[in-house]
Amino acid sequence: MRMIATLESMHEISHARTRVAGAGLIAACLALLAALILAPSLHWGGLRKDATPPVDRVHTLYVTSGLTWADITKEDTPALWCFAENSGAAGLALSSESVMPTKRQGLETLATGARTPALGDTHAAGRGGSPGGKEWSDATSALTEAGISLVDLGDVATDKGVSRFAHERSVRDIDAAFAKHAGDCGERGVALASIGSLNPSPEQAYEVEHTRGYDALPTPLNLQVYIDSRWGPAFLTSPSTRQVGVVMNLDLAASLTDTGQVGMGRAAVGTATRKGTQIAHAREVTFASRTTEDSLAPLLGVIVAILLVSGALAQRVPAARHVANVSILAIPVGYTSSILPLGALAEHAVHPLVAIAAWTLLGTAIFGIGLTWGVTLLGSALPERNRRLLTSGLAALMTVAAIVLDAVLGSHASFTSLLGNQPIYAGRFYGLSNHITGITLAAWALGVGMLMHALPAFTTGRRPGLARVLFVGGTGALVGFCSIAPGMGADAGSALIYAPVTLVACLALSGIRLRPWHVLAALAAGTGVFALAGALDYMRPASSRTHLGEFVATLVEKGSPAGAASQFWAVFADRTSRMLEPLTLYSPLLMVPPVLIALALTYSAVRRGLLARELPYLYRLRLAAMAGAWIGALTNDTGLVLVGLAYVVGFALSLTARAALSARTPREARPPAPPTPQKL
Repeated sequence: MRMIATLESMHEISHARTRVAGAGLIAACLALLAALILAPSLHWGGLRKDATPPVDRVHTLYVTSGLTWADITKEDTPALWCFAENSGAAGLALSSESVMPTKRQGLETLATGARTPALGDTHAAGRGGSPGGKEWSDATSALTEAGISLVDLGDVATDKGVSRFAHERSVRDIDAAFAKHAGDCGERGVALASIGSLNPSPEQAYEVEHTRGYDALPTPLNLQVYIDSRWGPAFLTSPSTRQVGVVMNLDLAASLTDTGQVGMGRAAVGTATRKGTQIAHAREVTFASRTTEDSLAPLLGVIVAILLVSGALAQRVPAARHVANVSILAIPVGYTSSILPLGALAEHAVHPLVAIAAWTLLGTAIFGIGLTWGVTLLGSALPERNRRLLTSGLAALMTVAAIVLDAVLGSHASFTSLLGNQPIYAGRFYGLSNHITGITLAAWALGVGMLMHALPAFTTGRRPGLARVLFVGGTGALVGFCSIAPGMGADAGSALIYAPVTLVACLALSGIRLRPWHVLAALAAGTGVFALAGALDYMRPASSRTHLGEFVATLVEKGSPAGAASQFWAVFADRTSRMLEPLTLYSPLLMVPPVLIALALTYSAVRRGLLARELPYLYRLRLAAMAGAWIGALTNDTGLVLVGLAYVVGFALSLTARAALSARTPREARPPAPPTPQKL
C-alpha cells in the first residue's frame, strides 16, 4: 500500500509540474506580446511628455503644396535640408472635407483652424472667381494680425501625368525660392508648411475636391512637410495627434499665433533631440504611413482568407485545425509592425510588403506554437474538445488584450502599423478606430464564450451562473471602459455598443428570459454611458478634449435644448449617410455580393443549429455581439467596415468552435466482464 501511495504521489507531482510548465508557456506568450506593445509606448510616450511650447514667435510662414519628406535631400535641396536639420520637424497630416485636400483648402484652414469644405457649385459653373484668391486673402489677413508674413514658394508637380524629372525640378525650384527669401539655412522665427496635397488648376479644382474614391485620386495621399525653427532640432507633436513627429494642418493657426486653440486645432509642442534625428523620424513616419497603407489590402485579404479557409477545413484536416485555433493572433502581431524600420529595410532592397508579411507570419507562428503547447500541458486533464476551445478562446482574448493595452498606453505601438491608425487620412491618430472596434467586439464576445465552455467552473462549478455573469460583466466593463475613456480608446461609439451588449449578455447567461423592455433598458443604459462620457470629456481643458468633448461643446454652444437636439440629429444623419456612401461609389452590381454575404452570415448566426445546442453560451454572446456591431454601423461614418470585420472575425471563430465539437469525447469506463463459468 505504501508503494502504491508513493507512485500516486509521484504521478500527482508529475502532473503538477506539467501544468506549471503549461502555465509558464502561456504567461511567456502574454509577456512577449505585452513587451511588443510596451517598448514603443514607453519610448515615444516619454518623449511626448517631455515636449515644451516654443519660446520665440514666428514672423514668416512659407507655404507650398505636395512637398513630402521624401523630396527633401541633402544633395537636391540643400537649403531646405539645412533648415530642417536645425529646426523642429514633423509630418503634416492634412484634414479637410474632401478626400484630397488642396492648397486652397489649406489656406482657409490657416485662417480658421477648421476643416474646409469642397468648392460649391458656383465655382463649377465658372462663377465666383478663381479658387484660392479669397482663401489667400483670408489667410494673409489672419496671420498679419498676429504679425506673421505669408510667402508662397510655389508648388510641387504631383499630378499622375507628371514625369519624375518635372517633379524633381519643381522641388528644386521651391528650394531655390526658400534660399532666396530665408537664406541658405533659414533663420530663427520662420516656419514652412506644405498645406495641400496638390494645387489643381481652376478648371480641375472642383473635380479634385469632390473626388471620393481613393483609387480615383490624382495623386496618392501622404504626410506633408512641416518645419518650425523656434525649437531648434526637435520632434514636433500636438495634442490633436498625441504622436511624436506628427502635426495636423488644423494645428497650424494655433501654433503660429501662439494661441492654445484656434477652431479645432491645438498649438504644437516640441521635444529637443539630436541634430538630424527629427528628420530621420519624420521620413520614417511618412514612408511607413504610405507603404503600410499600400500593404493593407493584400495582407488583410490574406489574413481573412487564412481565418476563413482554416476554419472551414478544421473539422477534416488536423493541420488546418491547429492553424484555425491560433490564426487570429495574426491581428495583434500585425498591429505591432510599426517596430519594423521599413525605410532602412527598403534601402537594403527589402520590400515593405515582404517585411510586414514576414513579421506577421513569424510572430503568429511563435505565439501560436507557444499557446498551443502551453494549453496542451496546462489542460492535460481536460477533454480534447475543451482544450481546443481553450486554445481558441485564449487566442481571441489575447488579441483583445493587446489592442486594449495599446490604446491605454497611447496607441504608439500600432501607429502606422498594419491595421493601426494611419495619419495620412488625418482621421484618427490614437485610440480605437471603427475597424479595430469591430475586431475587438467579436473577439471578446466569442473568446469569452469559448472559455465558458472550456473551463468546468462556468458549466459544472458550484455556482456556474454567477461565475458566467461576473466573467462577462467584468471583462465587458473593462474592455468597454478602455474603449470609451478619452485618454485611452477615445471611441465614443463604443459606449453605445459595449454597455447594451454587456447588459444583455449578462441577462441571457444568467438564465433570465429576455423581454423587449430588457433590451430597451440596455439601449438606454448605453445612451446614458455615452452622455456621461461626453460630459466628462467636455469638462476637461479644451486642449485635452477628444472629438467627443468637442461634439458636446458644439451642442452646448447652440444655447437651447431644441438647437442641441437639432445639431445632434444632423450629425447622426450625416454619419449614417457617410456610412452608406461606399455603396454609391461603385456599380450597384458590385454591391450585390457583399449584401448577399452579409444576409447569409446574419441568417447563419441567428439560426439555432449545432452551435446553439452544443455551445449555448457562445451562441448567445455571438447574437449580442452581432447586435452591437449593427449599432456601431448605424452610428459611425465608417460603420460598414466595423460590421464587416466583426462578421469576419465572428464567423471565423464560430467555424473554429464548431470544429472543436468534432473532438472525440473520452469513453466511459466499461464495467468488468463477468467471470467465465468453470466446468466441474
